[in-house]
Amino acid sequence: MKKLLIVTSLCLFSFSSSAADALGGFSAKGGISWGMGKMKNESGSIKERDTNMLELAAMPGYRFWDVLVAPYLSYRSVGQNTEPSEVNNQNLKGSGYLIGLGSSYTYEMVSFTGAVSFLGQHKLSNKDLSNNEVTYKKPFGIHLGVDLMLSRWFKPLDKVDFAANLNYSSVKYKEDQVGTSVADVDKDKRSQTNIALGISAFY
Repeated sequence: MKKLLIVTSLCLFSFSSSAADALGGFSAKGGISWGMGKMKNESGSIKERDTNMLELAAMPGYRFWDVLVAPYLSYRSVGQNTEPSEVNNQNLKGSGYLIGLGSSYTYEMVSFTGAVSFLGQHKLSNKDLSNNEVTYKKPFGIHLGVDLMLSRWFKPLDKVDFAANLNYSSVKYKEDQVGTSVADVDKDKRSQTNIALGISAFY
């Protein structure tokens, strides 16, 4: 009888551990991507121009079954493909970061990610004619992505799944800071869109 109770207890403990592991725990997604996009403002005084973007993004959070809920963290380096002479001698290349909230749902070999960003900035690499630094602030962004898991063919680490992904993002900034002067441009937002390909890892 005692042996039966011990075996039953071990089975229940094993089942509970497996169930808890399946239910959730710490999880994370991170990746690097490169793509092409556009930048402009809504009034057209900042003419639309072609851009390229290198992005490092991470979502460290908690997994509930197949759903990851996490903060969205992004560092972006943006270059301008259009010659400045074609857009009023303006060059919007620069770098910045975004912070928000996101979620990722994985079904078999495919994962879908969605996030919104509401903190961050984009700082231009070049100063204006008065030698002032220019920074776009108060962003609101939408970020969507699809990942194809490569673990069926490539899995060098036991608890890490690698994936190839396609990402889309659209961010609008509603505040300009030029030097120490801050201007509300909510009615003439600076917009930044990008479509990119990349590699990501899931833990």
